[in-house]
Amino acid sequence: MKNLIVLLFIIPIFSFAQECKIPKYKVYPTENKEVSLKLDSATGEVWQVEIGVETGEEIASKIDFISNKTDSTFEKVTDFSDVMKNFRVAQNGRFELFPTNNIYEFLMVDTILGTTYQVQWHNQQEKRLISAITDY
Repeated sequence: MKNLIVLLFIIPIFSFAQECKIPKYKVYPTENKEVSLKLDSATGEVWQVEIGVETGEEIASKIDFISNKTDSTFEKVTDFSDVMKNFRVAQNGRFELFPTNNIYEFLMVDTILGTTYQVQWHNQQEKRLISAITDY
């Protein structure tokens, strides 16, 4: 009986420990040796992280979410987390980045809803964006 009670307390502890192994933040290298992308895998927020090889200077800047408008223009949304409030299930590992053939672009996939986003990094701030890829 004692062994059964001990097992009932130990099993949930090991189960919880396994769930916590999914990292909240992941770093993805780009083909530019000075630039990496940092992903919050729970919320889908992305930062461009630059480390100057010669200067040693480190810069992290958040990539803004861009909403497609119907007239082929773009509208900047202040924060990707504002968009995700409607789908708020922050879970580590929810978002993943995948490189494409274009060195400046990655695909981000919401592994819960299946939504796909274009993530574009660039040396120029105004050319950085996250944009939903719509299904037709």
